[in-house]
Amino acid sequence: MYLLGITGNVGTFTGEKMFLKDFIERYKQFGFSVMNETYGCNMTKYCVYLLLNRQHCECVIEIYHEGDMVFVTVE
Repeated sequence: MYLLGITGNVGTFTGEKMFLKDFIERYKQFGFSVMNETYGCNMTKYCVYLLLNRQHCECVIEIYHEGDMVFVTVE
């Protein structure tokens, strides 16, 4: 998972790369909107806008897997 700072669409950026499980442990409450999904051979990639601590950030989530993906949604 790549969590990018707020800089807009151009210029330099700051951010942090971490495992998804570490992100979930660190940030207990967040919301996000998926802007783009990419599916390839054993990989799924999501580009999202994340609402974290009342700030919007860009985020890229890359999931490497074997076999079929199962999507579970929570309402």
